[in-house]
Amino acid sequence: MRYQNLCIRLLALGALLGGSTALRADSYKSMNISLPLISFGGEAVGKFEWNLKGKGALGLEVNVLQETEFYSDEEIEEKNGDSLMMKGTQAALFYSQYSNPKMMSGGFWGFGVGYRTVQADWLQTPGTNQDLGGATLNTDGKVLHELKGTGATGHARFGYRYVAESIPFSLGAYLGIRHFQNQLKDAAKEGRATTGEDDLETLERRMTSRLEPGIELGLAF
Repeated sequence: MRYQNLCIRLLALGALLGGSTALRADSYKSMNISLPLISFGGEAVGKFEWNLKGKGALGLEVNVLQETEFYSDEEIEEKNGDSLMMKGTQAALFYSQYSNPKMMSGGFWGFGVGYRTVQADWLQTPGTNQDLGGATLNTDGKVLHELKGTGATGHARFGYRYVAESIPFSLGAYLGIRHFQNQLKDAAKEGRATTGEDDLETLERRMTSRLEPGIELGLAF
C-alpha cells in the first residue's frame, strides 16, 4: 500500500509542475526513453516510446524481475520459514494517450499486451502424507520445487508525466494493473519435488493479477 500512496503523491506533484509550465504550441517530442527511479517489488522497467504524430504514443517496455522473495514476512513466519524466490523477464507493447500529445506529457492512460516468463525456487515444508517422488530434503527439512511459468499479459494504467521543454528531461509516475495468464509447471531436474495440481493452481491464481506502480526518469527528444 505504501508504494501506491507514493505513486499517488508523485502524480499530484507532477500535475502541479505541469500546471505551472506554459508550453509553446510548436513544442514537440518524438521519443521518450525512461528507466525506473525506484524499483518496486524487484521489477526494473525500461521503456522506449515513440510519438505517433500527436495521435498517441507507442511504447516498447522491457521488464526484468530480479530474484525476489514472493512471500511476505508474515507468510514466511506462518509457513515455518518456507520461501518462494522468483525471477523473470517480460516484454510488452503499450499504446498511451496524453493530455499534451505533442510532448507526450501531462495526465495519461494506456493499455498494453505482452509476454512474461518466470522461474521460481520453492522451499516447502512437506506435508505428513506428501509424496516426495524421490526428492531429497535439505538440512532444514524442506523440499525444493523448481517451477517455470510463461504466458501472455494484459496491462492497464494511468499516470502523469512532466516533460521539460528546453532540455531532454522527463519525470513520471503511474499506477496500473497487470493480468498474467500464466501456466506453471515443474522443471524436470533430478532431486526436485513434484508439485501437486492444487498447489500449482493456487500459485497461478496468486500471480494472475498484480498492481504495477512505477516512478520513472527519462530523456525526451
